[in-house]
Amino acid sequence: MKQELLTMSNQELRQYLSAHRQDETAFSEALEVLMSRKKDAVKYPAISENNYQELQDIFKSKLNSN
Repeated sequence: MKQELLTMSNQELRQYLSAHRQDETAFSEALEVLMSRKKDAVKYPAISENNYQELQDIFKSKLNSN
């Protein structure tokens, strides 16, 4: 099944997703293939100890401003 999904275009995958939205296995396999093709995937770096304190300060200031 997954081999067939790999040969489909993005438009065909979207149609497949729409047609199989009730079939959890088929839907998740097709969605995985479609998402793996995304070129602009955002990858966030892990929070280092240095950034942790900075993030904590930002959150505290935002919480205190409300």
